[in-house]
Amino acid sequence: MMGDVTLKDLRSRMEEHLMAVEEVLGGLDLYVQQLDARLVRIEEALGVEPEGLTTQGALAQLQRLSVLVDQMRKDVR
Repeated sequence: MMGDVTLKDLRSRMEEHLMAVEEVLGGLDLYVQQLDARLVRIEEALGVEPEGLTTQGALAQLQRLSVLVDQMRKDVR
């Protein structure tokens, strides 16, 4: 079976898979950017300052989510 597969075929398949991976990562990056924009709008609406949040409850959760989104964006790149 492996004898029937040429190096050219393998390269072609690898390129196809790499393109698919790039598309998925690009989609994830776009999704993370949209989540980040949403968080920014929520923070602005609540009057939250991203630099120093000392509040508890929902506002603190927003801060944690913002940090998580930033980390996800770094991981995707």
